[in-house]
Parts: sequence; C-alpha cells; structure tokens
Amino acid sequence: MKMMTSAKPVTRGQKIARALAVIVGSIVLLAGLLVAHGFLRIERKAHVESTRATLSAVQQMIALYRADCQMYPSERQGLEALVRNPSVLGWDGPYLRGGVPLDSWSRQLHYRLLDGKPLVESAGRDGVFGTGDDILEGTPIVERGGGR
Repeated sequence: MKMMTSAKPVTRGQKIARALAVIVGSIVLLAGLLVAHGFLRIERKAHVESTRATLSAVQQMIALYRADCQMYPSERQGLEALVRNPSVLGWDGPYLRGGVPLDSWSRQLHYRLLDGKPLVESAGRDGVFGTGDDILEGTPIVERGGGR
C-alpha cells in the first residue's frame, strides 16, 4: 500500500491564475446579465410600440366608422361595432378584418367614451387597467375643423 504524499504547495503563479479566472468569470457573468437585461428592455419596448400601433389603427377605424355612421360606437357596442353591423344606419364595414385585435400581450383592448370621444386602451404588461403601465390611444380624438 502506498502512502499518500502531501499535495504540492500552490505557487504564487497558480494563485494569480486562479484569482484571474474568478475575475474573468465574474466579468463574463456580469456581461451576460447586462446583455440579458438589455434584451428584456428591448422586448418590453417592442411590446409597448406594437400595442401603440394596434391602438392607433383601431382609432383610425373608429374615425372611419364615425364618418360613415355620424357617431362613435356606444360603449355597449364596443369595438365589435367595427367588425359586425350593430344595426346602425350608414355602417359600411367591417372596419376591422379578422375581428377585434388584441394587444401584444394577447389581451383584449378596452373601449370607452370619455367626454363623448373614443378612448382605446390596453392594460399593459401587468394586465390590470388603471395602473401606470396602461397604454392609451386617442386620449381622446381631437377632431379638426370642428367635427360634425
């Protein structure tokens, strides 16, 4: 049976190499976290911008509906009035093909009239209306030339 010999002493060069490996590993980990954070920020911004574009397109269709029907859809009719005729004189839709769009988090948009003007909104990332991340469009529509 062989006797175990004690390990060789760690040299100064080996200590420096280990310390550098830990430092480099930490830098790589930190850089990875920063890159991941940057991608998450970009993804969040893309969700918001995509939802803003959807809300803007819906607002444009509401304006066409109003031009045809001489009124905005009621809150009761909601955005479905842009897809199916709610038995309104002058309706020349569908104004939205393929149904009412969802926001970029796949949630329903909310439609309401604020002082008689349409407001379309998304609950935003948290999915809860009335919080700071809500996205609004048409707050409210300001008509040019005095409206009808």
